[in-house]
Amino acid sequence: MSQDLIAAMRAPVRAVRSARIRVVGEAMGAAAGDVGELVAGGRVVRLRPGAPVVELAALAPGSAAASRVAIAGDVALDIRAAPRAAMLHGAAELFVAEPGQPPVWRRMAHTSDVLLDRVTLIAAGPPEHRRVALFRPPREWPGSAPAVDALLADDTSSVGDRARRVYPHGAALPELGWVNPFDVDRSLGLDGWIHAALARSGATSSAPAAAAPAACGTLAPPAIARDRVCSPSPLDGVLECRVTLQPELAARLRAIAERVVADPRPHTGRDIAPVRVAYVALRGDTGELMAQGNLVPGRAPLAYAPTDAAAEAALIKLREARGEADAERVEWNLPIAVGSTFKPIVARAAEQAFPDALATLSLTADGHAAGCKAHRGTAVDPLLGHCPPTSLAEPPSTADLHDYLARSLNWYQAALGVVGLGLPAGTFSVKGEAVTLADIAASDLSTWPTSSPLQIADARGAIIEGHRVNLDGLRRAPLWSRIEALLGRPLCTLGDRAHCEAAADRADLCAARGLPIAGAGRDLRYLVALGPDRIDLHADDRPAQAHVPIREYFQLLRGAGAHPIGSLAQLTDAFGRVIYDPSPGAPRLAASWFPAPAVGVLPTWSCARSEPAKGHASTVLGADGGLCAVVQAAGTAQGQAGELLGDPKLVVYGAKTGTTDSLADIAHKDAACRAWNERHPPASQLTCGKTPPDDSLFVIAFGVVTSHGTVPVTLGIQLQRGGKSSAARLAPELVRAIADYLR
Repeated sequence: MSQDLIAAMRAPVRAVRSARIRVVGEAMGAAAGDVGELVAGGRVVRLRPGAPVVELAALAPGSAAASRVAIAGDVALDIRAAPRAAMLHGAAELFVAEPGQPPVWRRMAHTSDVLLDRVTLIAAGPPEHRRVALFRPPREWPGSAPAVDALLADDTSSVGDRARRVYPHGAALPELGWVNPFDVDRSLGLDGWIHAALARSGATSSAPAAAAPAACGTLAPPAIARDRVCSPSPLDGVLECRVTLQPELAARLRAIAERVVADPRPHTGRDIAPVRVAYVALRGDTGELMAQGNLVPGRAPLAYAPTDAAAEAALIKLREARGEADAERVEWNLPIAVGSTFKPIVARAAEQAFPDALATLSLTADGHAAGCKAHRGTAVDPLLGHCPPTSLAEPPSTADLHDYLARSLNWYQAALGVVGLGLPAGTFSVKGEAVTLADIAASDLSTWPTSSPLQIADARGAIIEGHRVNLDGLRRAPLWSRIEALLGRPLCTLGDRAHCEAAADRADLCAARGLPIAGAGRDLRYLVALGPDRIDLHADDRPAQAHVPIREYFQLLRGAGAHPIGSLAQLTDAFGRVIYDPSPGAPRLAASWFPAPAVGVLPTWSCARSEPAKGHASTVLGADGGLCAVVQAAGTAQGQAGELLGDPKLVVYGAKTGTTDSLADIAHKDAACRAWNERHPPASQLTCGKTPPDDSLFVIAFGVVTSHGTVPVTLGIQLQRGGKSSAARLAPELVRAIADYLR
């Protein structure tokens, strides 16, 4: 072997030097009116009229708003009134960026007061206390007014052959991930995704990105123009790519979550601290992801989006080590038990599939029949002759669509999910004898014996056969096809649970459709995916399952963790489609990490009715519909979130509560409980053998009334081990924080 070859093999690995890419957050709400941004290490100051005066050295790392910033000595930056712009005062060295890749920095001679309208490095203070800050003025994007987008990631200095990435907001925005300088396809998060997508497709194309239908499941969102996501900055020539994350809003919501963990009662009405506080905020008209968080008490911040070289080295070390440390563990896009927050999707799907039948579908479940095993010592009554996994007995025993949503009736959900499979044109039978929908509605659904269960078929064959559900038949049913459409993901048909889970794992990439990547690997998907890309109903890992016990279908209908419909982000996204997307066929509204066109429709109703209702409407939507009734008198969230109806600057369009017991089975199984406690800090550990408080969920669609129009928002909240209704109790605080920011 030649000495040259040996030397080459021993040579250190060199990072690949690529074109500089800056990642920024689209300016929304309060940030849209800012006149500049000053970045100094981990301190980010937004120049905002009416904000307080601050001293740069006294600020903690993170984002702050100021009308005047004292940089060093007599050097300060403030706002000129008319025309509004940033003005620098005092003696400082200025270096202005000239467009190019990389930009050329030109020293600028100036008087004591100078107007800043270019990307500028400001060096101020005596040599022994020199401070350097980067000023960024507004820039204009295609189709939008000039604004100062928030700096989220950029190259700041060169070390050897590579430029180091800096993330000013650090762990506050872990979704940004990290760019692997040696293999871009092994990068993480949105920053990594952007670099990988541009490396594959070329950074100069301005054509609309492909709609990526394979990544969008059952959805049909419009394509996103590439120049709305990435384009060279006219200020310094650097390629800028926009995401929709709002760092200031993320910080506000995170602060509330931390207060909930520290002292829950003022926020949730309960003394017990949740083991997880999670939330997702989307724009209702575009699906843009503005902020999301997943706080586990006692767990250190995630190591992604490293703020300096030491933090980057620590992240690399974690990635190279075996196992998964807490600082690497991302759980916000894992599927969860969603409980009754699944009801709006089922109800809206039924309303789309058979509106006439649903409007008058009053059902009764008041009796008792034998044949079903007890669950945890509680009697379980059959429903339509089939055994649910848990008891469905709850008042009122007679209800219609409105009652079902307003009071969150589990028995009606189960009945609708079964009977709806035969509507509008299927057939019903019992022991070979045909029955009609009228016959079913006239009966007491909980008195049907298990020896005479309801059977359902369509023209192509059985849907419910015996006590089993035919998976092909389920997918043929109009109700289920509409459920899949609203969820944005199909039912898995790979034959067993193991294959379905492996294929679906963090594979819902529709939110990244602005820069689609074919065959994105696990690392690229890890932080960018919203969750699994399909729903699994298989009972176990037995191969080639064409049928599953109806018990498994009941588990899915109750929103159980045995068959979760998705992550909190996916649930929030689907609820947004229920409220804002009336599209026939495949819905067009979908969550997006990148600026997306507005396809959602602003509702014409408000849950705060101007006059008391004389009755109620048997509809899912509308001022008198079931989802408004949730926050109105006698609704499950009226006592917690009903106060929002009285705020003239808010418009509530619908909401839904959810309660699950996701930790109960874990707490009652010694091995599972010990494993949980080993993986969680003391504040989040369980008392083995004792049932913990329930998880609480809440989804709400609302509009923020601003001087520029009403901004629709969808918010999802999860408090694991928070106690019943705790998420609804917290909702007004989060809603008002979002509203204050967007105004």
